[in-house]
Amino acid sequence: MSIKTYLALLVWGCLAGGYALEQYLMSQGQHIQSLENKLKNEQLWAKDVTRINNALVHFLTSADLILGSGNTYLLYGNSRISHSLINDLDITASLHPDEKRLSSVREHIEKINILVNQVSLAKEEELERLLPRLLERHDVISDQLVQIIELLAQETNDRIDEIRESLVQEQQQDQYTNIIARLAFLIFILTSWYWANRKISKPLHCLQESSKTALSGRSFYPVKSAPSEIMSLSNDIDYLVGNLKYQADRDPLTGLYNRRLLMEHINRSILLAKRNPRTFGLLYFDLDGFKLINDSQGHSFGDSLLKVVSEQIGQLIRKSDIFARMGGDEFIIYFDDINEASELANLAARILNTFAPGFYIRDQLIKVTASIGITIYPENGDTAERLICNADSALYNAKNAGRNCYLFYSEKMYRQVRERLEIESDIRNALKNDEFELHYQPKVDANGQVKGAEALLRWQHPLKGNISPAVFIPVAEKSDLIVKIGAWVREKAFHQLALWKKQHFPPIRLSVNVAGQEFTRNTLLQHLITLFQKYDVDQHLLELEITEGTLMESVEQSLMDFRIIKNMDVHISIDDFGTGYCSLGYLKNYPIQTLKIDKSFIDGILINGRDTIITKTVIAMAKSLDMEIVAEGVEKEEQRDFLFGHGCDLIQGYYYSPPLPLAEFEAYVGSMNREGTAALVHT
Repeated sequence: MSIKTYLALLVWGCLAGGYALEQYLMSQGQHIQSLENKLKNEQLWAKDVTRINNALVHFLTSADLILGSGNTYLLYGNSRISHSLINDLDITASLHPDEKRLSSVREHIEKINILVNQVSLAKEEELERLLPRLLERHDVISDQLVQIIELLAQETNDRIDEIRESLVQEQQQDQYTNIIARLAFLIFILTSWYWANRKISKPLHCLQESSKTALSGRSFYPVKSAPSEIMSLSNDIDYLVGNLKYQADRDPLTGLYNRRLLMEHINRSILLAKRNPRTFGLLYFDLDGFKLINDSQGHSFGDSLLKVVSEQIGQLIRKSDIFARMGGDEFIIYFDDINEASELANLAARILNTFAPGFYIRDQLIKVTASIGITIYPENGDTAERLICNADSALYNAKNAGRNCYLFYSEKMYRQVRERLEIESDIRNALKNDEFELHYQPKVDANGQVKGAEALLRWQHPLKGNISPAVFIPVAEKSDLIVKIGAWVREKAFHQLALWKKQHFPPIRLSVNVAGQEFTRNTLLQHLITLFQKYDVDQHLLELEITEGTLMESVEQSLMDFRIIKNMDVHISIDDFGTGYCSLGYLKNYPIQTLKIDKSFIDGILINGRDTIITKTVIAMAKSLDMEIVAEGVEKEEQRDFLFGHGCDLIQGYYYSPPLPLAEFEAYVGSMNREGTAALVHT
């Protein structure tokens, strides 16, 4: 029997044995897989039940507050919670058609909605008589709802425990069976290998002896039957090894070098440069807005775009350069042996020009741009990691500079990145350790009475001292930290309003700033509802200040939120009015009650005719739209007189007072509202 025939039989035997083992283990594992799927489904169902239960608690609490107090301001929030809960129930019921009790839950919720709606329809003189009866009926329905959900949760937990117990038993049994089956297959493989080794070792020994004969200078006598087969087998192995090596070194989507091979090449270049000084550069670029393309067109469409981009950019580089994909839409070009930085700039410009016409993907023209960060060895780093990290920093700054451009890395960028990361870490610690505090800047009317205040965030770092908001707020706005800070500020503001109400402090409207991310992430409205349920405050004493940019960014998705907030009797104010690009149509369509004239106009009303005209126009427009007008940044008596003389309602600025700590602010309000005169605070 020839070696080929023997190896074919051996391979066939191994494959047949492996297939038999696979079928056996598969049959053993099917039942376990079935149990695991069943357990997974039950766990998903348990999560659905928990989510519905949490939403029900929120809904029942809101309804209880309305029916207990007759407070109609919470009706809009309750309606939104109810609508969301019913939608969730409908979706869950479609996923679990066998669970009929979800329909019962929905019916009970609708019954409570009917009770709540009776509060909104009832006349004020009827509420006192109607509320106890509605509340009693609400308690009965609530108890029934709670019993249904608790029963669902208990049954689900029992089923999960039962499935887990069965799964553990099956897994233990399967483990022993797998060990025995695999051991038997291993014995078969070892036995087959032993006989194969005996069959092949003799021809290999002949080949070795023939090679020794040739190396000694004597004539080479080839082995007549085995060597060609052995060499053919060796070639096949070489092909497989080469194919595996290619896959390990290349990106599977684009065929470019991957990160690992790029790092090896850069490290090797650095070692060579230490022996023979040389300079090379890295161009780190990605596609601007690629995530939007992926989300809107699909990932396969995005993959097609990446392949086209890599093909066209690959035509711009030399054979000595390296083009690698780092992952996602990020690429790096290793540009070897440069004499001047302008060579890198020229290549970056050519890359940007390649993007300019756009790319045709599936007969669709896609316009996309790129941002590029550039580093040079050894000026910008002496290791591959540092060079890539600094190129990434330069890329980040290129995006901040407006995108569709390239920037060279500088030490200033490195310091900025380090400072930004350090500030982010400090902010997280500040939130955790309660290092922030609120200062209050009064808003004074023409009679010298304090009618409002803006709550401003201050940060006293335990080691660095006072850190200006101008330093940490921009950093927070570029991450999720601004949402957490906003929630912290509102929590403190609500707590203070409730405390002032309890202490019979003069009622003043307190303003808090709201970031755009809080509207676009749809977190603000729910947080307000939660806080109104938690604290006893007069809702009309809360004012939310948003910038024109925030208003424009949240036009589409947040109009309903704005209207609900207004119907909750919460005031909405446009901060820094006149400095953005807000359409006047927004003032007409959106429930805005207050405009704040920006300090840049106030500074020029006495010296710049245009600022004077703009300020007068804004005041007149606000009055015609029945809006309150606040001027911020007032520092001079002449500015105050001008503003009050032209109908400004409130003034905020250092002329009256800087932002004050709580105790000083309370004393200031007491003094001003008692005397009724404007007292200048010297700082």
